[in-house]
Amino acid sequence: MDNEIKRNNNIELYSEEVQEIMSKNPFWILRYGVIILLFIILTLVVGSWFYKYPDIIKVNVIITSTNPPVTITARLTGNIDKIFVRNNQIVKAQTPLAVLHNTAKNEDILKLIALLNQWQTKRDRNIINKQFISGQYLSLGSIQPYYATFVNSLNDYNNYLAVKNCSQRRAIKYQLSVKNAYEALIAQINVWKQSYLMITPIEGIVNQIGVCRNNQNVNTGEALFTIMPLHQTCPEGKALLPINGAGKVKIGQRVNVHINNFPDQEFGYLIGKIKSISNILNKDGYYVVEIEFPNGLVTSYGNSLPTTQQMMGTADIITADLRLIERFFMPVKKLLSTNG
Repeated sequence: MDNEIKRNNNIELYSEEVQEIMSKNPFWILRYGVIILLFIILTLVVGSWFYKYPDIIKVNVIITSTNPPVTITARLTGNIDKIFVRNNQIVKAQTPLAVLHNTAKNEDILKLIALLNQWQTKRDRNIINKQFISGQYLSLGSIQPYYATFVNSLNDYNNYLAVKNCSQRRAIKYQLSVKNAYEALIAQINVWKQSYLMITPIEGIVNQIGVCRNNQNVNTGEALFTIMPLHQTCPEGKALLPINGAGKVKIGQRVNVHINNFPDQEFGYLIGKIKSISNILNKDGYYVVEIEFPNGLVTSYGNSLPTTQQMMGTADIITADLRLIERFFMPVKKLLSTNG
């Protein structure tokens, strides 16, 4: 009995000692715990200063180019008679690219066009007149009768000039006849060019679409060539800005443009800035915002996007590049200004 009482007293004694030890927190835990807590708070404050959380307005945007690539299509169904250019060749404006099969001899048509261009400039016209008069062997297909009328009028006028003491009235009559025949011939040549000859309207680099070869059959409207302009101008974007929040948008603000056809994760986004803002609303109740791209179509990842006539996407207009800590204090600032 006495042993049991003694044992219980020892347990109570030990329990009191354990409780006393456990009730006392070691000083190093308090000290380092406070330091770690302060470090975490300081890290959050400093991080919120460096981390930026911009205020943005999302809008839809359309990007266009002032000189987009030009696509050359076949205007008639038929076979390609001859291709005059090769892929990636640099060509000047009005350069023939290809011609479709027709009843005329294409070389003769092109020779006639060159002669008419020289004749129109009035340089060495007498020499060129002789070439016309002696060049009736040209095979011009449906243009042949118009060319014959022009040559006959030109021949009659030259014969008349060779006669002395010719009247002014008859001279004007012959000149008018030559002029009318020339204009009729030019009109028929233009019809032939519109139908059979494919010409580039701009200077640029030729890109053949698909396999393009002589005697190939093509259909009306089929794209055969694309001409990439040599001198690219910076593309421009247009966005429709709603009334809500429009007052925060200013000229010069940064705009991040995400193109629908090129995912951000793979290609990046375009970086632009506000160029102009319309002063009045359009018929749909939006302001028209113009966006310029100083770096062209080079994305944030350094990728150069291909130039197309039109690209669609969304734009993030950064109206305020706020720090995270500033966002924390914005409600406080608003509350203080309201109470004041």
